[in-house]
Amino acid sequence: MHPHPNLGPASSKVHAMRIVLLPAVLIVALVACAPTQSDVREELNQSITKYNDFVRWHKLDAAGVFSADAISEEFRTRAKAAKNVRVVDYRVVRMNYDMQTNEALVQVEIDYYTLTTNILKSLIDNQKWAYVTEDGVKQWKLMSILPEFH
Repeated sequence: MHPHPNLGPASSKVHAMRIVLLPAVLIVALVACAPTQSDVREELNQSITKYNDFVRWHKLDAAGVFSADAISEEFRTRAKAAKNVRVVDYRVVRMNYDMQTNEALVQVEIDYYTLTTNILKSLIDNQKWAYVTEDGVKQWKLMSILPEFH
């Protein structure tokens, strides 16, 4: 007698193969959906560019979206203090990415002036980024606050 009385031997074999193959297919699907190291690095590059573009165009509220939850209040305070600052340009000078920890140290040179002085100044913003899970989403977050513009 077959395990399934209504099925012949061929159907029984197909059923057994489905049971064996289903876990394998699920594992392959999960691995295929996991971000590769290249994807993580590209996401970092995009986050750095978007964040610094927001700072460049004085969209500091939008830039604050990139700050980690732990520093968001401090970031907002620093952004309010920069209300009279206008960034003219920025350049990513150096980026050290640690593949093991999924952290990055990014050095950005920022050219800016304040509305009260109109004197062009430069500063180095040492940004620390980490690939973390916040609100159930794995993403790059800024772990350092906006620099002080003097």
